[in-house]
Amino acid sequence: LTHPPNMVVAPFQSLAVYACCLCLSRAVAVKPPPVSVRRPPMGFNTWNHFHMNPNETIFLETAESFAKLGLQDAGYIFLNSDDGWLSPNRSAAGDLVAMPAQFPSGIAALTRKLHDLGFLFGIYGCASETTCGSRMGSLYHESRDAKQYSRMGVDYLKFDDCGEMNLASYAKFSVMRDAIAQTGRPMVYSFEPYTGSRIWLGTVGNSWRTGPDATPHYSSILGNAFVNNLAANLAGPGHFNDADSKFPKCSLHRIEHGFSPPPSIAALSGRGIGQSHIARCLPPHNTHTQ
Repeated sequence: LTHPPNMVVAPFQSLAVYACCLCLSRAVAVKPPPVSVRRPPMGFNTWNHFHMNPNETIFLETAESFAKLGLQDAGYIFLNSDDGWLSPNRSAAGDLVAMPAQFPSGIAALTRKLHDLGFLFGIYGCASETTCGSRMGSLYHESRDAKQYSRMGVDYLKFDDCGEMNLASYAKFSVMRDAIAQTGRPMVYSFEPYTGSRIWLGTVGNSWRTGPDATPHYSSILGNAFVNNLAANLAGPGHFNDADSKFPKCSLHRIEHGFSPPPSIAALSGRGIGQSHIARCLPPHNTHTQ
């Protein structure tokens, strides 16, 4: 597969190297696995369970739970913050600011802790002046924000499309694609185009939303699965259709993985997942180890 120019693609490392990382003791710092987009990213997103209230404790507890429950070994290694981590305003220097009460240690410190535990960290941004939750967006600040994400050690960016909507989606999302590439840091780039055109999706990022926000109801799950499958021809190594976060209690994987394989980002944190949910969190065929 030939990737388009400027595609944000990380170099693929052998499974042997990754397996060695997982075998190290949890009591010592574990080198995080390499950022690879050859397979659909798997992990956790804060939105459906915590909405605008993510915090660093949630991520550390989820990392501990995912490790104990075997989800980390199965490939659920991305722990991603959705909207709510950002302050409504930039710093005097023009940088993005994390909500201090929710992230008292700062994003960079949290990322280092998660990397030490063998996880990768994802963050949320918006291609508009504001996010969906009226926090600071990245429109006209893409290069500065991408450099800041790189300095913070971010491994995954979910780039939304709310607020200011007067620019064509391709223009907004391709600017951030190029800004990420210029940092030199491998980073999964997931975006939400909300457009009827599907032709250009695979030229911009690694993962793109294909439908509306999912809800824990079979009508929503089936609807998103079928919409997701309409773009199946665009999917492949490094290019994935995203049917939104997964609800383990609904056995979504058993439905969606019969169609175009999507990223597997769980909607529940470690607080909400028990042994009874583990089988539902794993696809019929583990996409991480294939």
